[in-house]
Parts: sequence; C-alpha cells; structure tokens
Amino acid sequence: MFNIAKHICIFYNLFTFNMKLEDKIKRIRKKNKLSQSQFSNIIGCTRQAISNIELGNNPPSLKFLLSLSEKFNINLNWLLRDIGNMELTEYENTMHLQEKVQFLEKEINVYREILDLNQLIKNKKKK
Repeated sequence: MFNIAKHICIFYNLFTFNMKLEDKIKRIRKKNKLSQSQFSNIIGCTRQAISNIELGNNPPSLKFLLSLSEKFNINLNWLLRDIGNMELTEYENTMHLQEKVQFLEKEINVYREILDLNQLIKNKKKK
C-alpha cells in the first residue's frame, strides 16, 4: 500500500530547511567563527557542554538558550520553532529590550514594597 501521508512528510523534510536544534547551535557558533571553547566562554558553560549539545547527546538548558539568544541576537522563535529569521530584527530587539525594562520596573516596585513593609514592621516594634 502506498502511504501518502508518509511520503508527504518525507517530501516536506527534504525540501524545507528545518534543522535540528543542535545543528542550529553549531551554525550560530560557526557563523561567528568561534571555537567550542570560545563559544562556551561567551555562553557561560563548558566546552564539553557545547560538544555534547552539538552532537545531540544533551539538550541545551533554558538558561543556555536564553544566553545564546541574548549574546548573539538570536530569534528564539527561529531556534525552537523554525519561525522567522535566525537573527532578531532591530524592531524585535527593541521590543525585547522594552519588555526587559518593564519587567525590571515591576521588580523594583516589588522591592520598594518589601522595604516599605520592613520599615512598617520596624516602626511597630519600636512602639
């Protein structure tokens, strides 16, 4: 029997540029003309970790992926889901920075509230 769905999947995989995550990571490293050792120093892991990730022996951690995205301006949608381009556009990068600023502003407000609560507790203890 001829299984059309199977052949469509094979055709799709042959003619699209879907790459494995480990191949994408290696591509990023090579595009930047870095050795595994140099790459690992920038990302903040060991050379052996890079080797194992590129060989597909170990999956990268979330921390690794976020560091990779941040340090090399890599689009996580491309990296994880094959959506968009490898590198973030200036607009996308600006949006990410704005989101980070908003997050940090919220975090600062939380710390201020904690400090205010601590001051209230100290004042109540003095009375």
